[in-house]
Amino acid sequence: MPLARPDITEVEVQAVLEVLRSPCLSSGPKKETFEKRVAEYV
Repeated sequence: MPLARPDITEVEVQAVLEVLRSPCLSSGPKKETFEKRVAEYV
């Protein structure tokens, strides 16, 4: 029994695919943006 349906749009799918297709998952350009946003949040 699902608790909630995920609300994942094509925009999010494409963003994830872009990262997965990049040569280096752990140090690509999206990592910098992610780290900055997490730091601002916490």
